[in-house]
Amino acid sequence: MTESVSIVVRFLLYGELTLLFGVPLFLAYALTLHERPSGLYLQWQRPLLWLAAVTLITSALGLVVMTAQMTGSMASAFVAKHVVMVVGTAFGHAWTVRMLALVLAMVLLALHPWRRFPLAVLILTCGVALGSLAWGGHAMSFEAAKGTLHLASDIVHLIASGAWLGAIAALLALVFAPMRLAAAPHSAVTARSLATFSTIGTVLVGALVLTGLVNSWALVGVDQILLLPTTLYGQLLLAKLALFVGMLGLAAANRFYLAPQLERAIQVDDTEGARSRLRSSLMAEFFLAVLILALVAILGTLTPPTSQ
Repeated sequence: MTESVSIVVRFLLYGELTLLFGVPLFLAYALTLHERPSGLYLQWQRPLLWLAAVTLITSALGLVVMTAQMTGSMASAFVAKHVVMVVGTAFGHAWTVRMLALVLAMVLLALHPWRRFPLAVLILTCGVALGSLAWGGHAMSFEAAKGTLHLASDIVHLIASGAWLGAIAALLALVFAPMRLAAAPHSAVTARSLATFSTIGTVLVGALVLTGLVNSWALVGVDQILLLPTTLYGQLLLAKLALFVGMLGLAAANRFYLAPQLERAIQVDDTEGARSRLRSSLMAEFFLAVLILALVAILGTLTPPTSQ
């Protein structure tokens, strides 16, 4: 029971925090100062404020689940001395930082942070909250240099994933704009934002591949690669890699086929068909990303080959 709840909480935290970090980051590099105010091209401020509040609750539930796992029962998770014990661990320190970061994010979101400096602080704050999840992963089971390298790799992996998933969510919001907003200026912003993200996406893919290799070395080991299909952990890891390749294919189609189509459609003022195809592709990419997050949540509860 506790393990199932842990998987759900992990999945929710991964999803919530990637959006909290990735969407503001997208706003910073894809939209101009004039385009950022919520409601002009993208409704983001109020949804993110509510999302931060929900994430605060999810994170609190995460502490309860971790306490239950460490003490052996859900009932003991509500005993003060047990909670204090968990808060005193490395996981608890990261959890405390995350909670403080989420409160600060809520304050910033309530103050309309679309200008450069407050938006930068919001991105940094949400990045800290997202990176804190690394202290709840397998990296904490390693010591010395290997543990430090794996922890740093996990943090970079989380940040790159958040930047990608947040951008997909923001782009989906742009292409799902009502028809009254889907005029040429709005479509032009969408096309430009997609082109900007595609450039940054190349860096994100490189970071994800590199950190993925580091994590695989730490968790699987070179001598265990051929045995991956024979274990549940290996099968889920291979499924995650297959979904990642699928996301790469869709991202490439967006960049080299669908985005140019939209740009050409803008010139003749007939964007609905191009927007529809782009919408379908982004929805598929987002769906694959959600599946990956679900697999990551499950993998986090399984024992990796190098620890068996």
